[in-house]
Amino acid sequence: AMMKPTSFLPRKKCVSLRRRLLCSSRRRAPGFAGIAGLHGAEDWHRKASAAMARVEGMRCSVAAEGRASLRTLRLLDGMSKELCDVVDAAELCRSVHPRREVRVAAGEAFETCADYMEELNGDARLYAATLVSGASGEAAVLGAALQAEFERDGVHSTQRDAVAAAKRKIRALEIELSDLLLLVGKKSRRRPSEERDTLAAVVWCAPEEERRRRAYEALRADGADAERDVRRVASALAAERADVARRLGFESFADLTLTGPPTGLLSSQADVAHFLTTRGGGVLQGQGQRRRRRLEVEPWNLENRLAHLRAEALKALKVGGIFFQTTKSGTGPLGKDDDPRRWPLFSLDACVAALKSAAKLAFGVDVRDAHSDPGELWAEAVRRLDVYDGDRFLGVAYLDLEARDGKLASGAAHFTVRCGCDVDSAFFDDDDDDESEKSTAHVVGDW
Repeated sequence: AMMKPTSFLPRKKCVSLRRRLLCSSRRRAPGFAGIAGLHGAEDWHRKASAAMARVEGMRCSVAAEGRASLRTLRLLDGMSKELCDVVDAAELCRSVHPRREVRVAAGEAFETCADYMEELNGDARLYAATLVSGASGEAAVLGAALQAEFERDGVHSTQRDAVAAAKRKIRALEIELSDLLLLVGKKSRRRPSEERDTLAAVVWCAPEEERRRRAYEALRADGADAERDVRRVASALAAERADVARRLGFESFADLTLTGPPTGLLSSQADVAHFLTTRGGGVLQGQGQRRRRRLEVEPWNLENRLAHLRAEALKALKVGGIFFQTTKSGTGPLGKDDDPRRWPLFSLDACVAALKSAAKLAFGVDVRDAHSDPGELWAEAVRRLDVYDGDRFLGVAYLDLEARDGKLASGAAHFTVRCGCDVDSAFFDDDDDDESEKSTAHVVGDW
C-alpha cells in the first residue's frame, strides 16, 4: 500500500502558514471600489497605518536630502499620492457603504490621515523641499503647485495650531451636517408609506391649489425639527470656514478655496463671475429676473407645474439618437390616472445609453459596461463602467444611483476616488518606462 504523504511542518505551523497565505492573498485581492485589500471594516485602519508609515519614511528621506532637488519633489508627490489614495476612498466609503461598521471605520481612517496631512502641511522642511532652483518642464509645474498648496494652508502662519484645530472642527461639522440631511429624509418618512404617497400625489396632481398647499405643509412638518438643526449646523460650519480663511489672510472662504497653483484658470471670485457671465452661457445674466420668476411659483405649486411642463413640452427628448418618452403613453397632457412620480421619464438603462453616446460625441471615448471583481461593488444596484480611448483603458466610473438606508451622500454627488495622470519617467523614475495612473470616479444619486 502507498504511504500517506506527511507534512514536514507540525500541524499548528501548517495552519498558521495557511492563514498567513490566505491573509496575504486577501490583502492583494481587489476590494471596495477596486482597491486592493479593502474588504472589511478592519482593513481601513491597516490601510491608513500602512500609508502613514510609508509617508513618514519619505518624510525622513526628504530631511536627509538636505536641499531641494528633483528627488525631493518626487518624494513629496509620492507622499501626497499615498495619503490621497486613502482619504479619497475613505470619503466615498463613509458616505455610501451600506454597513455602518465599515462607514465608521472609513471615517476614522479619514480623520487619522487628515490630521496627519495637517501636520505635514505645517512642516517647513517639506515646504523648503519644493523650492527647486532651475527646474523646468513638469518638475517646475509640480514644484509651483506644491509650493502654492503649502502657502495656502498657512505653512508660515503663526496660528497653525489654531487653524488645525478649526479644520478638525470643520470636518466634524461637515459629518454632522451629512447625518442631519439624512435624518431630514427619515423624519419626513415618519408617516405610513401609503399616507405619504397619497400626500405626495396630491402635491403633484391635485387641481385645487388649496389642497396642494395643505398636503405640502403636512409633508414639510414631519422634518421641521431636523431642518432647524440643519440650518444651525450649516451656519456654524460657514462661521468656522470664514474664521479659518481670515486666520490665513483671506477675505472669505471662497477666496481661500479658489487660491491654488498658478494655472491661469479660475483663481478668484471675479474670475468665476466672469466665466459664468461670458463663457458659461450667461448663467449670471438675468439672475435677478429668474429669481423673481421662481418666487412667483409657490412651493406647493412647483411640482404640479413641472409635471404639466414635462407632459406638454418633453414628450420626446433626443440625446445622441436615443428617444425618451415622458409619459406612460408618450402622448397627450397629464391625465388623471397618470402618477408623474411613476413615469419612465428617463429609465436608468436609457440614461446610461445616453451617457455613452454623449461621451463618444463630446470626447471621443467609449464607455462600456464592465465586469466587477468579488467585493468590488458595495451594493447590488451599483454598476461599473469602463472608459476607453480606442483600445486604451483610461479608467473606471461607478454608478450608485438608488436610495438606500445609511447612504449619507444625498442627492447628486461626484467623488474622485483616484485621479488619472500620465507620468513622465524622465522626471519621476529614470529606470522605468512612462507610467499611467488610471482614474476612478464615482457618481452618486438618491432616487
